[in-house]
Amino acid sequence: MREKTLAVLSAILMLVAIATSAPPIQPSTASTRGGAVYVFNVESISVAGGSGTTRTVTVALSYFGKYTLLGSSIALQPQCNASVLSEQPVQLGSWRPGTAKVATFNLDGARAPAVCPVKLLITWEDSWDDANGMNTQAGGSTSIDASITACWSEDLRVSLKPQMVYMNSINGVLLDVVNNGSSTLRKMSITVTGQGVTILNASVPLTYQLQELPAGAHFTAPLSVVPQSSFPTVAVTLSYVDCTGNAKTTAYSIPLYASQGQSILVVPSPSSVLAGSRSNVTLNVINLGSVEASNLQVILSLQGSPLAIDPVMANLGSLKPGETKSFTVRVDVPSTASASVPVTYQAVYYTPGGGLTFTQGSFTLFILQRSSLSITSIEVVPQRAEVGANVVFALSIINDGTYPVYAVNVTAYPPEGLASARSLYTFLGQLNPQVLTSVPFTFRAVKEGSYEVKFRVTYRDAYGKTAYVERTAVVEVVPASSASSSSNSQRSSFNSYLALLAVAVVAVAGLYLYRRRQRRGAVG
Repeated sequence: MREKTLAVLSAILMLVAIATSAPPIQPSTASTRGGAVYVFNVESISVAGGSGTTRTVTVALSYFGKYTLLGSSIALQPQCNASVLSEQPVQLGSWRPGTAKVATFNLDGARAPAVCPVKLLITWEDSWDDANGMNTQAGGSTSIDASITACWSEDLRVSLKPQMVYMNSINGVLLDVVNNGSSTLRKMSITVTGQGVTILNASVPLTYQLQELPAGAHFTAPLSVVPQSSFPTVAVTLSYVDCTGNAKTTAYSIPLYASQGQSILVVPSPSSVLAGSRSNVTLNVINLGSVEASNLQVILSLQGSPLAIDPVMANLGSLKPGETKSFTVRVDVPSTASASVPVTYQAVYYTPGGGLTFTQGSFTLFILQRSSLSITSIEVVPQRAEVGANVVFALSIINDGTYPVYAVNVTAYPPEGLASARSLYTFLGQLNPQVLTSVPFTFRAVKEGSYEVKFRVTYRDAYGKTAYVERTAVVEVVPASSASSSSNSQRSSFNSYLALLAVAVVAVAGLYLYRRRQRRGAVG
């Protein structure tokens, strides 16, 4: 028996010696530390569009190993002229073998090539041996070489010049397509169709084919158009292959401002207003005729429209040929308004040697939907927590706009005194208007003090613009002893109550048995 015990001890010492003599961690997807193997695999790297040259990079990784990683995080290190705008490293928390984690980074690639090499640095503070139920005290790190493929600066612009045209007349306009991006676009197809306007001497639809449109290049084409309505538009669709080889299609709608021949034209600036708000719009009044208009009055009219405009009349005096005068109106837009609203106007003026002249026309106000998120409240439970206890922060988030918001992501930024009990971010996706959502975050109080936790909610509106809101909450962490004494006192009183309850139960049972025996004795 003694010899068997010595043999087992010798085998254990040999295993310990082998484990402690393992080589140090190497920067690769499979790492060895303390005799344990840590294998990481990049499942996917996706790139989503942002504003300007900013892109959102999402990395998904899976981990295979023996132990559960504790306090894991990931950082992205571009090896090109790109820069990371978001905070690093991204905290991943505990990581069990056979599971995947997702991290999101914001990159600015203004000077980056289409293919950008990157390093993914994965670190962990400790690991947990599930088989033995203990910490291994073995932290570590590793790096993975990967690459990101993206068209960092893609900016196409389409315009028609001039946008002011005459009703029932042949007008010459110039279509201009500009590649303001940093990469060449290949196999481009340009399709032009008219809505409320006729394009002369052209097939329907009118199509142009380009082998490529280099960065900074223009494509121009003259068009002959005849407006058939007061607010015609020209639809231009661009289909092309981007720098990564992906096929894309982008549509543009360009409004034309139609005037009744020799007349006065009114052009709004800006031509878009926000739903559920009041906007100031400057109306530019242009004399397109060849004679002076004197005692000019412009009268605005809205028929069957939910918009309210004030003032509806302006006295502009004399307006010479080619001259422009402006006045400002306030436009109130209800939150239920949508699409576009035509505004008709009537110009009343005198011409030299003539009588009173009337000119009618219209312009279009385009209504933009308002997207907005608010953090209405943050509930902290408990507000005074003892060291070692959990603290829950519950955020109440509402979409107080008039249109859904997309890609809603909630991120917490705790200080050093609070340790995250789970993921530091929650992805909600789409959030509809006037919908209240609650998002909880749990932290463990590490040391006493007063701590402020910042929460940020990022989202994307209906037009692709990214925005965020922030709010903070404070929790007080007290020593464990002060809370324990109160807990012990409550436990003592609860035990006393249980003892009294047990005595009462025993007394009732004894009384019942005593009376039952008496009944049996009387019957006997």
